[in-house]
Amino acid sequence: MFERINNIMGNLFGIGIIIAMFVLAVLAFKAMFRNIKRKFKPNSNNLIHCQSCRSAISEDAFMCPHCGHHYGRSSAGNSIFYCLLAGCGFLLGAFYGLQLFFEEEEVLIFIQTYFN
Repeated sequence: MFERINNIMGNLFGIGIIIAMFVLAVLAFKAMFRNIKRKFKPNSNNLIHCQSCRSAISEDAFMCPHCGHHYGRSSAGNSIFYCLLAGCGFLLGAFYGLQLFFEEEEVLIFIQTYFN
């Protein structure tokens, strides 16, 4: 009886991990598209003055287009590449987890017993 409960809890934990990886992949891709939108359509309503040349630039700018002064505000969370990499990694991990999950014979018996 305890072995059966242990198998059920293990299966539920595995399903939870796989769902969490799919959710993290979706969030990473959403952040990637948000960052793409920010890069191509910056918010021009919030302007600041460059510390070097005093030209008006967007507060989202990483570098002044007039003089090249670098503001160093780039981070891994704002990077399109890192969001793409994280999304693909989580997605591949989730699909690999699904593959491992459905290869086990015990899982197929569990599905047939409880969902048929």
